[in-house]
Amino acid sequence: MAIFDPNTGLFEGKEGASTLLPVASTKYSKSKLTEYEAIGRVMIKAVLDRVPLPRGISVSLFAYLRNDNITLQHLAEFDPVMRSSLEAIKAIDTQDHLEALCLSFPEDDMLEVTLENRDEFVQAMTDHHTIGCRSGAIKAMVKGLSSIAPLCTALQQLPLTCMHDVVCGASEISAEAVTSHFHIQPGEFGDDGLDFQVHEQLRALMFRWDQQQRQQFLAFTTGVGNLQPDGTMRNHDATPPHKIRLQSCGCPACKQKVVRKNKCSSSASQQEGGCQNLPVASTCFWTLRIPSCETTLELERRFLVAFEWANGSFGEL
Repeated sequence: MAIFDPNTGLFEGKEGASTLLPVASTKYSKSKLTEYEAIGRVMIKAVLDRVPLPRGISVSLFAYLRNDNITLQHLAEFDPVMRSSLEAIKAIDTQDHLEALCLSFPEDDMLEVTLENRDEFVQAMTDHHTIGCRSGAIKAMVKGLSSIAPLCTALQQLPLTCMHDVVCGASEISAEAVTSHFHIQPGEFGDDGLDFQVHEQLRALMFRWDQQQRQQFLAFTTGVGNLQPDGTMRNHDATPPHKIRLQSCGCPACKQKVVRKNKCSSSASQQEGGCQNLPVASTCFWTLRIPSCETTLELERRFLVAFEWANGSFGEL
């Protein structure tokens, strides 16, 4: 979802981080808090509708929702540099070395850090950098989540990892799981041979791509950037239900290739003006129109351009 994109100014991720949290601020405007509350409403409605949210939401947010202690492990996925610094502080074994760092507690700069209160300091810093410095935004999100109180309460009673999966979907996008949802009507691309070629090209891409590219493919094709917690995909409006229907591009060049596939070489096809379209997706009905490409590499190139620019809306450069 675009609202979780750091470019919107609502969420941020630290250097080297794999997850996001609301942008830190000592004071949020009323309008900004309203936006964060609305995001909480979107999140709980997504859970109700079984639409996975981006996996990149920090697990520390869910730990806070469950009233769990925030740990260094939670901090590590959001701010690995700060986690490393705190681990180094925990390893100091003399008071002189600790005093040389001139450390103080985040909420009380007059309270110096000693060997005796060092663990409390590490916990205070962990809390501050995950939740404390953005508590206004997170409390607003929790208020939004509580708009469907019974569902929010049910979520809070789940184990942390299970809660994360229910909100954000599967922890891994399996290439096998995605390809199992591909469907081609017999003869869609001309004959069984061409149908098989397209299917195998797309299957090869799924196994070649990393998690981010698979996420982009799902978002582009279905509007949902992850699998369900059980690793499946669901859409009753798709035809067939829960399947991504692969269709021919339908442009004159692709139609000509079907008619003349046994008469033209790939080079001749290019000379006569081959298909130049990008893939096009209908995210409501899970249909994916695929241009005719001689190689998997060419198909990949067009998908990557489409992911960046087309947003599933247009098939031509």
